Amino acid sequence: MSGAKALVLFAIGFGSGAMLTLFAANALRATSSYPQALMGVQQAQLGVLRRAAKASECQSNQARQANEILISTARDIERAFYANTTVPTEFRERADALRAELGKLSSVADCREFSAAVGKVAQSCDSCHQSFRY
Repeated sequence: MSGAKALVLFAIGFGSGAMLTLFAANALRATSSYPQALMGVQQAQLGVLRRAAKASECQSNQARQANEILISTARDIERAFYANTTVPTEFRERADALRAELGKLSSVADCREFSAAVGKVAQSCDSCHQSFRY
């Protein structure tokens, strides 16, 4: 009987440990889901702007909406990644640069300028990703 008891206790301990590990992994994943979602939205909207630039549809409602969404989500970048900690100066500067490029994009009227401005927004994104790897 002692061998059977040991086996049962081992199975209970193993099962409990596995469940606790899953709970911890889910909790860690939940803390990173907001930044990932924010980046996913921004990537999708940048894709809309790139397609609009390529199709010379710089004044389309879709392009305007994509830029508005990017501006809105860019306001929340620091909070998404550094909600409970101090935001590194370089990160804040990169986020400010992105917001500045998005602001410039809002005032562009010519499709050629629009395409160049979209390129600068993309460069701004890339420069941050090279430094911070998000």
